[in-house]
Amino acid sequence: MLCLFKGKLVLHYAKILKMFTFRLHTHRSKNT
Repeated sequence: MLCLFKGKLVLHYAKILKMFTFRLHTHRSKNT
């Protein structure tokens, strides 16, 4: 049970991190 919860948490964080990096990248390209 705990392992499954950890996996879900990791997946959730990965999604957020991907969105954050994507937003940061687009923002940077817009500035230049």
